[in-house]
Amino acid sequence: MSHLVTQRVAALVAAAAGGLLLIALAVANAAGYRFGVADQAFYLPSILEAADPALYPRDDQLIDAQGRLMVTDEITAWLVTHSGIKIETLFLASHLASLALLFLAVWLLGRRFARHRWTAVAGCLAVTLRHRIMETGANTFEGYYHPRGLAFACGVAAAAALARERHGAACALVALAMVLHPTTGLWWAVWLSTAALVLLPRYRARLMAAGTAAGLAAVAALWLTPLAEGLRVMDAAWVRPFAAKDYVFPTAWPASAWLVNLLLPVVIVGVVAWRRRIGIAARWETGMAAGTVALTALFLASLPLIAGRLALAVQLQTSRIFWVLDLFAVLAVTWFVAEGGRGATAAPGRPVGSPFGGPSAMAGWRPAAVAVTLLVASAARGTYIMLVEHPERSFVQARLEDTAWVRIGGWIAARTPVDTYVLADPDHDWKFGHSMRLTARRDVLVEGVKDAAVSLYDRDVATRVQARIDAIGDFSDLDAVEARDLARRFDLDVLVIDRDLPLRELHRDGRFRVYELEP
Repeated sequence: MSHLVTQRVAALVAAAAGGLLLIALAVANAAGYRFGVADQAFYLPSILEAADPALYPRDDQLIDAQGRLMVTDEITAWLVTHSGIKIETLFLASHLASLALLFLAVWLLGRRFARHRWTAVAGCLAVTLRHRIMETGANTFEGYYHPRGLAFACGVAAAAALARERHGAACALVALAMVLHPTTGLWWAVWLSTAALVLLPRYRARLMAAGTAAGLAAVAALWLTPLAEGLRVMDAAWVRPFAAKDYVFPTAWPASAWLVNLLLPVVIVGVVAWRRRIGIAARWETGMAAGTVALTALFLASLPLIAGRLALAVQLQTSRIFWVLDLFAVLAVTWFVAEGGRGATAAPGRPVGSPFGGPSAMAGWRPAAVAVTLLVASAARGTYIMLVEHPERSFVQARLEDTAWVRIGGWIAARTPVDTYVLADPDHDWKFGHSMRLTARRDVLVEGVKDAAVSLYDRDVATRVQARIDAIGDFSDLDAVEARDLARRFDLDVLVIDRDLPLRELHRDGRFRVYELEP
């Protein structure tokens, strides 16, 4: 008995160590974990506004354009205000939890798909190699926390539950994914419902009835609620701010993007068909292939609506279904490299060869070699990214960076009224690392990249954003006269800029100055 307990403890320790290694590799391949960057430029202000409605009196329409579609902003704000947990701590913990759930789910999927445990290990290591899903605006995972990352991990866990015929758990996980991030959850709901129709013929009538009811409810919501805005056709003024974003209009993709992305479902279905032909495919794999076909068909069916600029079709960003397909394709290719060929004749899930040794360990030399190769590749790539590509970044940046730009924002937050209106470089978010809305917690005239992305959800916001971008023009040429003209036009209070101007200086830090803009 004591020997059995020792073995179980050793297995748990090894699993925990392996999980920590996978998370570390993922963080390194994402160029470190960072707080307050990228899409958090809008997600965090939405949370801050939910916690303190006095914030952003002028930008509330802009923030709500996307925030009204999600409930996680209010949930997160409630947690922060009622638990005493700092939002920085909550985000770091949530990001680590997202990665941990993702790799656990990938491992469980791998164990159902592969003959060798080493192949499941290889699948997890392959997933650490973060990459962009071509022309979709989505990465396989991010270097920061966002609810869509946790929602995606819940979807993968739902797939793993389905593979083990835990149908209730699979449905609950997809429902949770839809609460966390509706569109990410939607792709997993389409995948799961299609897979369930194939795998559960005795429940097919009930599932189809439930699907029909859900479809009718969605149509009613579109006609009878503010979501009816999605049935409008986008005109040129609405489209202009985000027209250059490749992930919005897949109808404009180059041939290479079509080739790469449509190859994903071909790989998945092809590998499953080959496994079925040689008699090693598990029953759930048919459902996986069916879900893959359904997602691909949904994407293709959306293209005419996107080409016609139907708002809802554009806003759904159906190209992101390839995020789901990419994961299954990575696991399928990893299995084929590790186990495919004439030796692939045993049923999946049978532990032939253990990553922790044992009598049959030598039988898994090829999967083990693939796993070791992927480990070396992931570690080398992560090291190169951290030390060569981004030597300025720390491995974990759990709060806003201590830079002159961030300190300037902190000064504005501490020394100016809550309704202060700020003029800054429209490109400051990507130039200087953080959004002024986040660092200063004040309204900002315009943030070019992020505001343009949010314009997707509201025509009034789109025209407002474009008008302000046009009004500013080339910020690098902005002079005092133009700054005063903008102040009169938009009722601005302060200007943040990185050069001297003949205006009343309120504060400076490093290269940045804060000037008062007289009424």
